Amino acid sequence: MIVCTQCRQAEPIIQIESHLLCVNCYAVLQQAEAHRQQATQQKLEAIRAHQNYLSEMMAFSMGLRATAPQHPTPQPIHAQINNNQMNIKDSNIGMLNAGSISNVKSISVNLVAVANSGAAEVAEELARVATAIVQSKDVDEANRDEMLQQLNTLSEYAAKPAQSRALGIIRPVVASLAKSLTNVANLAQVWSVSGDVIYSYFGIENPFKK
Repeated sequence: MIVCTQCRQAEPIIQIESHLLCVNCYAVLQQAEAHRQQATQQKLEAIRAHQNYLSEMMAFSMGLRATAPQHPTPQPIHAQINNNQMNIKDSNIGMLNAGSISNVKSISVNLVAVANSGAAEVAEELARVATAIVQSKDVDEANRDEMLQQLNTLSEYAAKPAQSRALGIIRPVVASLAKSLTNVANLAQVWSVSGDVIYSYFGIENPFKK
């Protein structure tokens, strides 16, 4: 059996150069890359702030401004959270078709962006729902694929700025996903908790709470 070259346990779903990665290791890679990009961006911002400080200090020295500038305070580089990773075992990967695997990969990437934007709670709940869908033994292939596709759509919009989220698309997708999840006992239980957070994040009223 071919296994992930990193954890040596799960079945791989993607190859990057010479490495075969499973869902969780791929998510970790994406998270590390996002953290690297964030650190680089913050370093560039610190350099620009220091350049501005030097320019203002020169202006002060030349009498072009009345007060000395304050040196910019460095902003900390925040570590990425780990709760938004999907915990999917290799035995569950074998249950997925190519479309579902593609959606799981895409959801993993989107959740990193969602968490990095500061929305750690909704990222965690989206991950919880995705994991439950994949691991459920009470869902057939067609319904699993459809639910993961819907969750992928929601994770894409969750990663966008609020003003860029198309509620006309999000509302029916959430409604359809909620209907499918509540028809399966173990998934209904997960949605009863995660759904509140997801509805609230998108600014949509939870119909189950009326």
